[in-house]
Parts: sequence; C-alpha cells; structure tokens
Amino acid sequence: MFNDSHLKLHEVSKRSINHFCDLSGVSCDFFRIPNDFERPPAWYKIKVILDLLKTYDGHIIWMDADSVIHNNDISIGSYLDENKLYIVKDFNQINTGFFIVKTCQETTDFFQKVWSMTEYIDHIWWEQAAIIHLYDDNYLECQSFTKELDQGIFNSYPMEYYGKEKNFKGCISDKSFTCHFPSLPLNLRLDLMKKHSNIRI
Repeated sequence: MFNDSHLKLHEVSKRSINHFCDLSGVSCDFFRIPNDFERPPAWYKIKVILDLLKTYDGHIIWMDADSVIHNNDISIGSYLDENKLYIVKDFNQINTGFFIVKTCQETTDFFQKVWSMTEYIDHIWWEQAAIIHLYDDNYLECQSFTKELDQGIFNSYPMEYYGKEKNFKGCISDKSFTCHFPSLPLNLRLDLMKKHSNIRI
C-alpha cells in the first residue's frame, strides 16, 4: 500500500516481495491509496483487508510499503496453525506493518469493527490504535484465535535506530523474514530497505 510520498519506498519493497513470490510461488498484489480517500492513508489497509476478506479464500499476508523481505528461506506455512489472526508486537505494542489474516467470519467481523472505530481516525497510531484497543479488550474473544509471532523473524527492526541495543529483542538478523522501518526519515528508510532487501538494489 503506497501513495506518491512513499513511491520510492514502494518500488524497493515491490522488487523484494516479487522476488520472494517468484521463488516461492506465492501470489501478491500492491495497492495505491486513492487521492480522494477520506481517511489518513494508514486506514486504507483496513479497507483493502475487508475487500480481500470478501473475495479471497486462504491466508492474507500484509506488509507495509516500508518493509522488505530479508530471508527467502523462511517457510511462512510452518508458522500457521488453527489460529485466524497473526500479529507482531514491538517495544510499544502491536505493530500492523506485518500481520496475517485467515479469511473467515471471525476476522471479517473483527476488521469491520476496526473500520467502525471512527474515534481513532486521527489518532497518532491510526488504525493500529483501534486494533490494539480491540485486542486488549478481547473483542469477539479475538485473543483465542490470535497468535503472536516473533518480531525477530517477522517485522524486525534495526533497533539501533530506535534507541535500543543491536541485540534487542526483535532486531534484524539472518533469521529475519521481513524487515520494517517505521517512523524513520524517508531517505534513511530507503537506504535501510536497500541494505536489508533479499536482492541487491
């Protein structure tokens, strides 16, 4: 998901994701945020997820545009089980830069509720704050069908840029499947994405 301001990030992310998908036989798609979208851009992912839940049967893997695949050898399927929502927490809380959703009524109801929480439209964490609220309240008993994934593998960060030690939990390593660079300056994000991508860019 991207708009004009994140176009360069998207191009790096797209090449990285396409490379992994070509190797693994996984299908992928990319979504441009319409200029007339009436909410802050981050909310567009919820609309996309809701649309996919209506049309797709299986597991939906979401990655933000400032993320790249790092290790092509990770088998996503080996982390999937009877759960229906897979989340990652960083040193703050749930981070929606990476998550996995199984298409079913429970996840459809959950994300419909997220979309309805208009009090979070302009929150500093936007849709992420709404998801945290619902998860912490155990809405629809969502904790019973949600699995927390290891941030060191999924959605890992270069922790030294966030005031943490390089070996802090969730830091990028050779075992990281995806790397994410939220909130960093755009040019720094771009450089780090190129550095940690699964292909040389």
